[in-house]
Amino acid sequence: MFAFPESQAPTCPHSTLTSSSSPYAPEAGYNRPTAQQRATAAGLKKGQEVDETAFPAPLVLPNDDLAYDPKWPTQSLRSWVREKERNEVTPDRKTIYIAAPPDIAPEVCKSVAISSAPLFPGRSSKHPGITVPSPQAQEVVDYLAAFFHGLPVKLLSPKDTPLRFTAWDDSNSKPSKKRTTSTNPTSIALATSIEAIRIRARPCPDGAFPSQLNLNDILDV
Repeated sequence: MFAFPESQAPTCPHSTLTSSSSPYAPEAGYNRPTAQQRATAAGLKKGQEVDETAFPAPLVLPNDDLAYDPKWPTQSLRSWVREKERNEVTPDRKTIYIAAPPDIAPEVCKSVAISSAPLFPGRSSKHPGITVPSPQAQEVVDYLAAFFHGLPVKLLSPKDTPLRFTAWDDSNSKPSKKRTTSTNPTSIALATSIEAIRIRARPCPDGAFPSQLNLNDILDV
């Protein structure tokens, strides 16, 4: 499982490790299924119990999905296994690959304000407001390796799988030096070594960020 290097290991004053939900869970209306209900949903035999250290309770913190909709129907392990949309883990297909954020071509920077930093009211060069460092790609790999314990998690090499945001050209789906640009484009391209995939863009509706990219288009890549 994931472990911090000794030089970066955080200190923790707690002497015990809890696997229960946060105190906010009852306020949100979340009631955790009983041990017997969880064992039945996991397909265990009578008398067997789910390992609390391996499958702890959800935290249910404010703004979590369960906090917004705590009455959402539960799902059994058998139902999840039978889902047609599930990516089945096999001996040949068991590795999770992580792609680092794509590079951004200069022409895209001029036409679409792509930024990971939210815009706060009153922010200026003299008063930049709250800044949170973005996680490094390897930190995401380490986190997922701990979350998906037992599955290999690897970082895609930029040399093997280069990704780059470029301007979108409707006449050609492959990377090209001749790209059309506009002051307010509705699409940009996510280019790989063999093709360019259209990513729809729009101004962020709530104004928290300069622009918003379509997640479904990015997932298609």
